[in-house]
Amino acid sequence: MPTDPTSDQPSRRRRPTGALSWACGLGVFLCIPIIAMVAVGLLMAMVGRYQRRHGGTAAENGRNAANWGLTMVVVSVPLLVVHFAAITLLDGTAAAEGFFPIGIAIVVLAAVAVVHVVVCVMGVLRAGDRRAFRPPAFPFYA
Repeated sequence: MPTDPTSDQPSRRRRPTGALSWACGLGVFLCIPIIAMVAVGLLMAMVGRYQRRHGGTAAENGRNAANWGLTMVVVSVPLLVVHFAAITLLDGTAAAEGFFPIGIAIVVLAAVAVVHVVVCVMGVLRAGDRRAFRPPAFPFYA
């Protein structure tokens, strides 16, 4: 184990694992729900790409978290656009009287948010075990 030159005790500093980039995804609970999906996805991409300087597992987890975060943005933005377009186009019609069909995009977005939280928790746990986590995501960064 490497030692600190100013101390006789071995260094207890752990190498980064990339868990931070996955933990950023849990920030989806801190903001306004609709905006948070996009903001957290972009944050995961930035922090994930920053993890590459650590190399090894941290770089791999960072890349995978960045890919997942950008996948969340690519999925969330069109769902939001579809939802607001449906509100605009169906306003004043019989279809606008109930939650559906206007709410279909929001229900899908809520399901995506639940999947996102599960994926981020799994990523943090795997990174804590010093293993890489590879969720199904678009390969923005190879």
